[in-house]
Amino acid sequence: MGDDAQHDARSPCRGRDAQLLTAQLDLLAGVVAGHSLAPALESLLRVVERVSTDGLLASILLTDQSGKRLLHGAAPSLPADYNAAIDGIEIGPTVGSCGTAAYRRSQVIVEDIEHDPLWADFKDLALKAGLRACWSTPMIGLGGRVLGTFAMYYPEPSRPARSDLSLIDVLVRTVAMAIERSRLDEQRERELAKERALGLTFQRSLLPEIPGHIGPVTLAARYRTGDPGVHVGGDWFDAIEVDDGMMLVVGDVQGHDVEAAALMGQLRTVVRATASEGHPPAAVLARAAGYLELLGSDLLATVLVVRLDVAGQLATNACAGHLPPDAVLLLYTDGLVETRTWDIDEGVHRLGSLLRRCPRTRGPAECWTRRSSFFLPATGVMTSLSSPRRCRRAGARPIESRANAVRQSDRPVRVTLESMENGLLVEVFDSSHRMPSLSDSAPESTDGRGLRLVDSVCETWGIREELDGKTVWARVAS
Repeated sequence: MGDDAQHDARSPCRGRDAQLLTAQLDLLAGVVAGHSLAPALESLLRVVERVSTDGLLASILLTDQSGKRLLHGAAPSLPADYNAAIDGIEIGPTVGSCGTAAYRRSQVIVEDIEHDPLWADFKDLALKAGLRACWSTPMIGLGGRVLGTFAMYYPEPSRPARSDLSLIDVLVRTVAMAIERSRLDEQRERELAKERALGLTFQRSLLPEIPGHIGPVTLAARYRTGDPGVHVGGDWFDAIEVDDGMMLVVGDVQGHDVEAAALMGQLRTVVRATASEGHPPAAVLARAAGYLELLGSDLLATVLVVRLDVAGQLATNACAGHLPPDAVLLLYTDGLVETRTWDIDEGVHRLGSLLRRCPRTRGPAECWTRRSSFFLPATGVMTSLSSPRRCRRAGARPIESRANAVRQSDRPVRVTLESMENGLLVEVFDSSHRMPSLSDSAPESTDGRGLRLVDSVCETWGIREELDGKTVWARVAS
């Protein structure tokens, strides 16, 4: 009987500890998975409040970049006007419990707000909100910087027991780790975004500006990376006007780094100079091969050169290991047809099927704009004369709408829907460079299942990195 009684007496405590432990693990797992910090902190505080038996209201304030002010982090049950009033409060020696705790870098226990001098300037605000006690603990990062404060408010004057102080210590440690990890991720994301922007700017600076027309020939070209994380590489294209028409060039140097881009720039210069002298495609490739051999580079390169005789409606090409052009005269690199979903042969087949459906009424630029959902954008040049078929879009006009991302981000998103043959293409763009991933969420969690749902209902999906963000796309079969 005694053992049973002892077990029963401990059960509520054990149940509370289990809930708190689960909530802390969910917080850390969510932050590691890239979820937004604010909703994760609110979820933890709701559990802390739920297991309390004395009307506890919890609050987390975060320091701003200057470290001189405290900003609202999470306080799910405090009155909204109270949260608004203290949002941005300056840290100081007599600024309530939180401002003083951050200033002193030590815990501040105020048992009675109404009569404590630390609350002299704020007691009317607190009493109006029904707050009579506040225990605040600063959260210190690894480098010694104050990350914010963790506060517990009570509706009656209250003094913490030893068990309360132990619980506060554990919660503060957990929240501090989550905040620090989130801030490191945000800093890393900003650095990666800057690196990507610089890499893409460098890449594009090496590529020529393709005119819309050279004589009667209509041209269109686009360069975009095919996979997330690829900042710069060796793909290039060119259009060179010659006496009787023009030369079109597309090439690919092995690698996705600055070395590949630098070699690409050298080869492009050699090819352009040789083509401008009037040499035929085979001679252009021979000159480029000789230059590559002189460099002694270990990198491989493929090049396709096409000479267009506009008056004679004749195209002559020479290929050095590159993918062949299509009958519509599409020049492209492997990033257009090879993805993680299918191999290169399947991609070439799909590209051919798309181009066979192109009517004569559309130009190459329109084909790029209304591209099929089957392909990620990549390097390429499309040309069309008056006689070859022209490309058309493979679906209905995209419907674009703008909304606010729910919970996970406050950045605007762009949703595009495009009707395709036997299905629907859905694309969602946002300005974040943080890449989502498939993850397993806890049964009671309200987020973290987005990609799992997409993966389960869609025929195929993927993530495309953009210069100013990313696009998550999915194809739904009809």
